[in-house]
Amino acid sequence: GGRPTRRAGRLRGRPAYFWVTITFGVVLVGYYAFAFTTLYRFHGVTKDPGFGYGYWSEDEWRVAGLRPGSEAERVLRVGDRIVAFDGDRRIKVTGPWLRLRALEPGRPFRLTVERDGRELEFTLSAPLAHWSSPPTGVNLLACFVSLVYFALALTLGLLKPDLPAARLASLAAFFQALYIVNPLLQYADGDGFLRGWQELVYFGAYFFHPLDVALAYHFFYRFPPGVRGGRFWSALAVVLYALAAALAVCLRWREFATVQGVDTAVRMFYEHGPLFTQLFRIEDQLLALVFVSIFAVVVRNYRVVRDSDQLRRLRIVTYAAIAYALPPAFALTAGQYYGSIGGPPSPAAQIAFSVAIGLHRLTHLLMPLVIGYAIVRHRVFDINVVVRRGLGYLLARNALRVVFALPVVALALTILSNPHRTLAEILFRNSVFFYLLVAATAATTLKYRHRLTAWLDRKFFRESYDREQILLSLAARVQTCDSLEELSHLVSRQVEAALHPKALRIFYQSGEDRGLTLGYTSSVREEDGAARGIPEDSPLLGLLAREGNSAHDYTTLRRRGLPRNERAWLDALGVDLVVPIAAAEARTPAGLFLLGERLSEEPYSPSDRRLLEGIAAQLSVACENLRLRERMDREQKLRRDVLARLDGRRVNLMRECPACGDCFDAHVETCPRDRRETEPTLPVERTVDGKYRLEKLLGRGGMGAVYEATDLRLSRRVAVKIMIGSLFGDARALRRFQREARTSANLSHPNVVSVFDYGALPAGGAYLVMELARGTTLREELDRAARLSPADCAEVFGQMLDGIGAAHRAGIVHRDLKPDNVLVARAGDSVSVRLLDFGIAKSRVADLADSATHTLPGTVLGTLGYMPPEQLAGAGADERSDLFAVGVMLHESLAGERPFKGRTLLELLHAMHQTRPALPPELAACDALAR
Repeated sequence: GGRPTRRAGRLRGRPAYFWVTITFGVVLVGYYAFAFTTLYRFHGVTKDPGFGYGYWSEDEWRVAGLRPGSEAERVLRVGDRIVAFDGDRRIKVTGPWLRLRALEPGRPFRLTVERDGRELEFTLSAPLAHWSSPPTGVNLLACFVSLVYFALALTLGLLKPDLPAARLASLAAFFQALYIVNPLLQYADGDGFLRGWQELVYFGAYFFHPLDVALAYHFFYRFPPGVRGGRFWSALAVVLYALAAALAVCLRWREFATVQGVDTAVRMFYEHGPLFTQLFRIEDQLLALVFVSIFAVVVRNYRVVRDSDQLRRLRIVTYAAIAYALPPAFALTAGQYYGSIGGPPSPAAQIAFSVAIGLHRLTHLLMPLVIGYAIVRHRVFDINVVVRRGLGYLLARNALRVVFALPVVALALTILSNPHRTLAEILFRNSVFFYLLVAATAATTLKYRHRLTAWLDRKFFRESYDREQILLSLAARVQTCDSLEELSHLVSRQVEAALHPKALRIFYQSGEDRGLTLGYTSSVREEDGAARGIPEDSPLLGLLAREGNSAHDYTTLRRRGLPRNERAWLDALGVDLVVPIAAAEARTPAGLFLLGERLSEEPYSPSDRRLLEGIAAQLSVACENLRLRERMDREQKLRRDVLARLDGRRVNLMRECPACGDCFDAHVETCPRDRRETEPTLPVERTVDGKYRLEKLLGRGGMGAVYEATDLRLSRRVAVKIMIGSLFGDARALRRFQREARTSANLSHPNVVSVFDYGALPAGGAYLVMELARGTTLREELDRAARLSPADCAEVFGQMLDGIGAAHRAGIVHRDLKPDNVLVARAGDSVSVRLLDFGIAKSRVADLADSATHTLPGTVLGTLGYMPPEQLAGAGADERSDLFAVGVMLHESLAGERPFKGRTLLELLHAMHQTRPALPPELAACDALAR
């Protein structure tokens, strides 16, 4: 991402910032040489006046400590107020440090103090003092962190000079590297060892602060690479730069006065002390403003950035910045708290301060590593994976090497801390633990290395697999599968065990439908949208047909012109890799693997792709065999179980196109429209009972199939519902069909589909002739639009309630109201609603002897999700049961989901007792409707 610089800004084929990086690198290397040389020369050397001092209260410096055996210990006391230094009483503003800094080592000076209301003057000196301790761990860590920032600046500037975010991060890293190493020289400067150009270089290095904090905001504003800008945020960057530059000039004014000489510095501090104090307060306020601005711009970028990889980059840098800022913020807040209440902090608070500073130093080291990783790496892992998996795995895999290196580190530290001991003394005295550690490390490394490595691989989802063994195992086992569901579950287990995807879904062709249905999903979320099938004319299937049967990255498919709605669907599923399952006789795939990212978040390797393509090839052959077997079994069962009922009579058995649903006579074996082979689906003649000629399949349910038909006597179009073949001869199903005909015939209402005729079929079935009402079911409308507008709901449900009211007045309870049984017809602005399927309706006027054969006591009839709790528990249903179903449908139409969720009866009952349904926020004002 990011916009490359213009050609005019390039020098000798390189971006301009590339040469800026080289220049800054050379300058900083020179400064490192100066800083480390100064540290080596003056470390362990100081001017020791024999006493310490502190700022006790406003305009008051006092003696805070005395070195035992010093000249100052004999004449001074802790608590003496320092009044003058060599007669200069302005010390109450500047403090003794400026005078001591300018003092030549060993030269006497006069110190005037106030004790018990009397002023006393003593002559002291500040000779050079030496101590032999090695450099502290803090100094070594600061040097190391500075070098890490320096390496980050060079890496970003040389590898990514075209990216605005990389340039900003590189420049900020240069400033930070300089700002970290510079305080290490404050001891040499405080003792006055830096003179002339050395002092000028030391103070000049501070000039880039606080410009670096404004640069930090600019970096977060332009990160991740490619994020679009905004006028307000750009103006804010300009304001912060201007404030930081003005503040930097004012603060460096003090250092410039110090370089001019001690008298100039004392005069400036004395005359403008309050101004400098105010400048420090302004600096704190600027830091607070920058932190707030960074937080605001990060929130803004979260809302602007849509790419998942860029969001991961932003998230990992944001978390690192929070971890970097929290410890000093805690220490600063706690310090202000104790300053407000007075008195020193408690021991527990001091320990907390130490821990906070330690954490800050650790995060100070991690910050450049995280920024470099987020910018340079082509694809980054999520922060959770980095912390829980990636980092833990890397540390664990290299734990043996670290343990093996510990003796070497211990030896180096021993030599540094004991420079006067001989090598023989270090190696052969007091080294029992050292040799035990070496022996244990070597034994562990040699004996358990492979076992530990394999365990760690399994722990972090990165174990290797044998592709050939997996394919051979599948080839042997797929032949034993009896259904596509069983086959998909077998394949999914193999894929999940080998590759560990976050999500896996398998789609395949079911029956003769050329579209794809979901055969397996590892997700249990209803709202992920995976339950919908993939139609035959899907642009995704067409694109895969053109691209071939190899595995494809989702990002590659996006670039090849995948439509927006398909991209949104795949984004919702979290798809990272698409593997088509080839069809035997068609170019479009017969199935799909949709895989999410791996749990380790490593990209799928070429070996992974070859494995998946091999599994897809085996699955394609197995699916084709299963489909052929199912088709043969279906036709044989039809002839054996149903056609036998026709007593061998020659009939014009209806044949049906599996693609378009058109109906044909027995001699038509190929559909002229789709060129698909027709097949017998029901044991009926095309002309039912000599009166109704079946034309086209409209829908198929659990009890029967509905066809558009021609009434040959009245020359009109009707809808004929025929009992499915497996129920032919079932007495209970025949009674239900008869009851639906009788119940519907007693209803005459514009919002209820009218019934014209009912009859029996020769093979033991039955048919029902109804009014042909055009439209789509409410379920189809919700699948297409997710939810309806409140005005549309008012119109649809108003008519629905009219129809239900008519049924209730006639003493009929529907008992199976659901979106599939509500037909909606639209013509312009007008809407017409019809109720369907009174197959399990209950009539209050039916005689008890007849109704007792319909439903046994305690039997649950209806559709889960739309029945009230008492109906779920097996109790009787009445008019209130229908109203409950209408309420569920209304909530589903307004909110896009049912109010109570559950896959089983017990889950639904629990949800109904525990869940308080809520309408969408935009409908929150409809309190009456919600109640």
